[in-house]
Amino acid sequence: MKASEFRKLIREEIKKTLNEAYETTIAGDIIKGTGDKWPDVNVKSADDGFITLSQKINGRTSKIILSKKQFAKLIKGA
Repeated sequence: MKASEFRKLIREEIKKTLNEAYETTIAGDIIKGTGDKWPDVNVKSADDGFITLSQKINGRTSKIILSKKQFAKLIKGA
């Protein structure tokens, strides 16, 4: 997956997130140059205005909770 395709996918997910509560998974892919696999990212949006990003790496789950404004700012910066 190219970086531009990944950004487009994320932007589409942001639009959904800002408009409704839902849960989806952004599929992982191979990192160029290393051959390592980037794990899937689970995106969960709730009616309370927060977005949870979680990712399972080496059997452990990492989780980040952001407001919709913080999430939009993070993606815009990427």
